Amino acid sequence: MKLVKVSALLFVLIVMVNANTLYAASENEINNIEIEFKDQILGTWDYDVTGVDPAYAKGVMHVVKQKGEYTVNIELPSGTITAKNVVVKGNEVTFALYVENILVSVNIVINGDVLTGSGNTNQGSFTMTGSRRK
Repeated sequence: MKLVKVSALLFVLIVMVNANTLYAASENEINNIEIEFKDQILGTWDYDVTGVDPAYAKGVMHVVKQKGEYTVNIELPSGTITAKNVVVKGNEVTFALYVENILVSVNIVINGDVLTGSGNTNQGSFTMTGSRRK
C-alpha cells in the first residue's frame, strides 16, 4: 500500500514540475509574441508613390522580423523585390533596393497604421504614403 502512495505522490510531483515548466515556456512565448505585436512597423502596407513611373506608383510592402532581423519586401505588378540594408530605429525604417538596375534609397516613418516617407534615386526624389493592410 505504501508503494502505491509513494508512486502516486511521485507521479503528482512529476506532473506538477512538468506543468510549471510548460507554463513558464508558454508565458515566455506569450511575452515574445506581445513584443512582436508592439513592434508597430511589422505588417503589410499598401502604399502610393508620387513622382515615379506609373508602373511603380502603387505597391505592397511587407515588413517582417525573423531571428531578430528585419526584412522588407516590395510587391510590384512586375514581381517582388527584397530590400537591402534594412535599418530600424524606433518607428523609422531605411532601406535600399534596386529597381531596373537603379538604386533606390527609402526612408519611411510609421505612426500607428499610417506610413509616410520619401526616397531618392539618381533620377530624382519621390514621396510615399501608405496604410496598414487590415
